[in-house]
Amino acid sequence: MDSFVQNRPRANSVRQRSIGCMAGHKYTYMLRIKGRNPNQISMERLAEYIREFAELIGRENSPLFQGIKKASTGIKAFVPNARRPFASHRMRSAAQNPLSKAGRVFRCLERMLGEDTISGAEVLSEDGSTIHVLHGLECADALSASVIQTGSVDGVVTGVLGSDDTVHLHMRDDEHRDVRLVIRDIAMAKKLLSHFRSKVIRVYAHGSWTQTKVGWFPDAKCRVERFEVIDDTPLSTLLQDLDNTEGNAWKLLEDPVAFWKELRGIH
Repeated sequence: MDSFVQNRPRANSVRQRSIGCMAGHKYTYMLRIKGRNPNQISMERLAEYIREFAELIGRENSPLFQGIKKASTGIKAFVPNARRPFASHRMRSAAQNPLSKAGRVFRCLERMLGEDTISGAEVLSEDGSTIHVLHGLECADALSASVIQTGSVDGVVTGVLGSDDTVHLHMRDDEHRDVRLVIRDIAMAKKLLSHFRSKVIRVYAHGSWTQTKVGWFPDAKCRVERFEVIDDTPLSTLLQDLDNTEGNAWKLLEDPVAFWKELRGIH
């Protein structure tokens, strides 16, 4: 009996071997943020870099977080073998097609680097070779000084965070930029949360806004005043409703399009 007990594998040793196998995974890709150690980046901001890095690889490719390497700040990700060809294609798309979804994420990462005054970063493969080089862009591609105003931004809610009277709204706008705003109304925060990753909303916020190449961009301290859900009714339906409106004189015209062009001065 004693020899049997001695020869039985211990549960702890089995668990240790299992953990060792998980730890033994080499990373497939690493996002190396240059010139900034992990203890110099807030946890909230680091989480945003991890999220965007996962978007760059592609959520559908099931990337797994493999830890942080102190190589400046190296965010490691492991991609299952079956999904690696798809992840590789997405990586190539990021560089070759700036208008692709991966290309827009690439640009978003460059904006984040610029906001954090980080000169650049690089995406490395598992053998340590450089796949992509990212350059920190000037914050929001600023063209002029900021002004205090109430402005609006259209986008999708990606998060509503906060444990006290101040709640932070996270959005992704139609330029694939991350927008952060402050909410002081808990009831409004709950309503915004109900639209999480669903319909496009328009948020009105007061504070410091900076003019960019693609419009005005709000500072993270801008306070949300109100919001509205964007009507997603198809244009064809709206035109059909207009056509069915009683007393609509447009259909009495022989060529309504030509008449419209004349009114607009389009020749």
